[in-house]
Amino acid sequence: MTGFDASKVVIREAGAADAGRLSLVADATFLETFAGMISGEALVAHCERAHAPDYLRQLLAAGAKAWLAELDAAPIGYALVNRPELDAAEPGDIELKKIYLLSRFHGSGIAGRLFGLLILAPDPVSFGALAEELQVSRGSISTNARLLESKGLIERVAVPGERQDFFRLAERPY
Repeated sequence: MTGFDASKVVIREAGAADAGRLSLVADATFLETFAGMISGEALVAHCERAHAPDYLRQLLAAGAKAWLAELDAAPIGYALVNRPELDAAEPGDIELKKIYLLSRFHGSGIAGRLFGLLILAPDPVSFGALAEELQVSRGSISTNARLLESKGLIERVAVPGERQDFFRLAERPY
């Protein structure tokens, strides 16, 4: 999303006192995603049960951990982990149970697409070819390539006789 400063997003551990804020984010994202796709009655019933502040407080009291993302003190997303409900689970195992983020704060997905393309490419790919293949602007390739380079996932390489930059998967990206 444009128009917000990601450096102002605060992520903090959430406690029982934040249950109402967690509920608000879960309801908003769930409604935004599924309204018109499933029955309105079923949607409301799910939110009343699975996102109720009392239910979330119970999860936290029983050992679940949650982290709340806020922008200017407004809740915009959260993640919650808990013990898995699997017979094969071992002591200390955790499972991501809930993850919600208001859609206007989602990224474009271009970095993931760029990374995926380079995973599959047997040879370095030119800057221009990346823009063409992904059908995005050269500026978007530049921004997302810098992000992936800064994380050590891809690297910029020179190709003899070529003036533009080429990219490939980093030696040890994982």
